[in-house]
Amino acid sequence: MPLTSTHTFGNIQLTPEAMHELQDNRPILTLRRADIRSLHLRHGFLARHPILQMIFAGALIIATLYPLAAAVNLLRGGLIHALLWLPLVFTFLGIYLLYDALRQGHFIEVTTTAGTRKLSLGKSLSPNEASKLSSHLADYLR
Repeated sequence: MPLTSTHTFGNIQLTPEAMHELQDNRPILTLRRADIRSLHLRHGFLARHPILQMIFAGALIIATLYPLAAAVNLLRGGLIHALLWLPLVFTFLGIYLLYDALRQGHFIEVTTTAGTRKLSLGKSLSPNEASKLSSHLADYLR
């Protein structure tokens, strides 16, 4: 039975005309129903390119280790320059990027005429919710 009303699952909204990825209840990505070729509910890494993100995060963390060590040595001597604490900001940024790259959860893999996209649900699903969403996704393309 085709979808005739609007259904929302986490950050994903299914309407008869399009599928939307939401942020703060506003669409940030809209995929027209006519352009969608296939839909699959998946579980895995939520980052678009987790390996590249992990490499960048690791490089950022490694690049800031020496300046942080120098700042700690100067702190022992009592003299510290404010610019030596700047690497601390980049270290925390690298740690957050690494955390974000390793996050896992449910997402919908959408194949369109333009390519494949990952739409994050923004929450974990119970088995009951996952089966309900799977049935809605199967009905969506009919």
